[in-house]
Amino acid sequence: MPSDGVRPREFNLENIVNFLLVVNQHPDTVVTFRIDKATGRLTPTGFQVQVPKPVFVKVFHQL
Repeated sequence: MPSDGVRPREFNLENIVNFLLVVNQHPDTVVTFRIDKATGRLTPTGFQVQVPKPVFVKVFHQL
């Protein structure tokens, strides 16, 4: 699955709402994909955000 970037650098599986977040070194973006629980298939959400020099992504949940 293309990550909409030249160099994917980091990723994080977000299991509660079933998303994969990918950090791309070029063009400095964080891109989201929806994970189908039944098949594991990734679907681009179309949402991405520009972040200067991203290197890490972490999802936090309020308890």
